[in-house]
Amino acid sequence: MKKNIKLILFSLIGLAVLGTAVLILHLTQSEEITEQPQPPETNQTATIFSDFTEEEVVSVYIVNPKDDGYTISANPHGIVEIDERDAAEVPYNRAFLSSTVNSAANLSSFSTVEENAEELDKYGLLNPLVKVEAVFRNGETLAFSVGEPTPDGDTYYFRLEGGNAVYAIETHKVNSFFNERHDYIERLAFPQYNSDEAPTIHRVSIESENADTPIIIEAIPKLDLEELRTFNSHKMTVPLNIDVDPDKSMQVIYGIFGLTASKVLWVAPDEVDFELSGLTQPQCRVEITVGEEIFSLAIGNEYQGGFYGISSHAPDLLFLFDPDSLPWLDLEPINLVSDIFLTPYLYSLDTLEITTENLTVIFTVKGDADDNTILFENNPLSGKDRERFSDLYQFVISVRGEEIYTGDDSSDSKRFAKITYNYRNGTSDQVVFRESNRRRTVIEVNAVPMFTCRDIYTTRLLENIESFISGGEIILDW
Repeated sequence: MKKNIKLILFSLIGLAVLGTAVLILHLTQSEEITEQPQPPETNQTATIFSDFTEEEVVSVYIVNPKDDGYTISANPHGIVEIDERDAAEVPYNRAFLSSTVNSAANLSSFSTVEENAEELDKYGLLNPLVKVEAVFRNGETLAFSVGEPTPDGDTYYFRLEGGNAVYAIETHKVNSFFNERHDYIERLAFPQYNSDEAPTIHRVSIESENADTPIIIEAIPKLDLEELRTFNSHKMTVPLNIDVDPDKSMQVIYGIFGLTASKVLWVAPDEVDFELSGLTQPQCRVEITVGEEIFSLAIGNEYQGGFYGISSHAPDLLFLFDPDSLPWLDLEPINLVSDIFLTPYLYSLDTLEITTENLTVIFTVKGDADDNTILFENNPLSGKDRERFSDLYQFVISVRGEEIYTGDDSSDSKRFAKITYNYRNGTSDQVVFRESNRRRTVIEVNAVPMFTCRDIYTTRLLENIESFISGGEIILDW
């Protein structure tokens, strides 16, 4: 037999074997696919279960996995209430309630899964996820069950009470029947801040079970420009007497306004509820004073990733708050203070006194920003000397309290420098820089050790004072 004929013959044999293998594999796959469960065929015929208006609904009773049964009662003028304790005081979301009533009043399906189902259990309809009974003003009732989701994920199995016909009803038509009663309650714990009227937040008090003293923040009285000592709006008065940083303190001061809970857990909590939730002795209590009104928030135990809470704006509701919405928890004073803690407006000063170990210099400020004179040793500064003074003053008020003073250093340690701001209204502020045993400088504000900073600032301060007197350059970097 010729070589080429042999090759063709063997190729044909190989193709035949390969074809047989492919045929066997195809038949095997077909058999496996046939054995997979298929969703039931549906009849695409519209079935209307109810055709009413919202005003024609008397009540809707709902049982689902989240709630063992509640009734939404309605009248011809709209929703009245859910059968809840002290329901008249509950701030219901009326639009949300109305949506559920409308879902029961207008219910239909375009898909019939099985006309006379003998095995309701396979559809989840023997022990359904949801049971609903709606009563209408003409005396009719509509009772139905919602079973498991269908394989397509867009519908649920559905049947009328007492019937064996199974339908596939669109998810959006029955979603509201999965709500628990408290889902219909507004979760706004406090009203929004009225930015139009811009009320002044006079006082913020934060008490924590983990702190010996509260944190108290108070508004700084509005002063004329000539009297300004700081451009901040609030200062901490307890446990430190120091300005708070506007950015760091924003949520602490204003965050209670518009505070919204993640859930409403209970209505009209009693003493047992307060005890179980930790609100009898809350771990944190916040009070915000605006004019004559006080807004208070009590924060209790942790629960399901959040915290129990009670608001003075909605005292009959037990809320669950997300931790990220509660900036007052575990708050430390250092998290609030302005690191640039004292920035007096130059033209609020009468004199600026700087004293070091070797010298004392006094600058006198006359006039205002438009017409002013700076005197040094009773001589007006002008030209380069005036520019050098501006740089020196900028350096003096740029000191940052980098860390809160912890009390580790002796109060009678060596004093590097003292800066005294004498204001035109007769008051004064004093900042003293003292030696520390940790290679840092202790900063006293009005005789109270409050902060520490790096020694390099103090070194540069002393150098700049000497440079000003000798006519040298003022270096702002440190």
